[in-house]
Amino acid sequence: MTGEPHYFIAVPLSNDVKERFSLTQQQISNLPYKQWTDWQDMHITLKFLGPVSDIKLKALIHRLHQISFRGFTLKASNIETFGNPARPRVLYVSVELSKQLTALYQKIELASLEVGFSKENRIYIPHITLAKKWIGQNDWLNKLDQVKANVQGPIKIDVREFTLFRIYPNRIPKYRIIATFHEQGGGASGSIN
Repeated sequence: MTGEPHYFIAVPLSNDVKERFSLTQQQISNLPYKQWTDWQDMHITLKFLGPVSDIKLKALIHRLHQISFRGFTLKASNIETFGNPARPRVLYVSVELSKQLTALYQKIELASLEVGFSKENRIYIPHITLAKKWIGQNDWLNKLDQVKANVQGPIKIDVREFTLFRIYPNRIPKYRIIATFHEQGGGASGSIN
């Protein structure tokens, strides 16, 4: 493992949206997951970058500032899982894959490739992670209806920016904003923290 910090690009969520999903977490907190996402860390991942050198990070930030997009609204609705249905490793809220989100995802993927990041080969499934690392028995299927009943949806998410986050694995919250890129792109529309 490299000593370089890890980063990812995501759609940040408003505090109102994060608080709604935090309430959902509280209502289903009896589920046997080892790690629950802190409400401040909730987001919609666009690209996981992994370890990044300072030089590559500066090049990426410069390239991301060139991305132009118009703001749009997404809907988040159902609770779903990744992994074995009997022992689901990730519990998440699904987010619609709209044309606008697909276009933004593709622009970010292209910008990342241009500065030397690897192409993502997995199908993009937009989501908001609620919990990870199932530690229970095979009783998930009996609780699925209870869990799904706890999302009052659909919930609207306004997308007016995307963000570059640095990961601090031993902190809460774990993610810190490094740069923000606002709708319409251009160097003057973004900010670096």
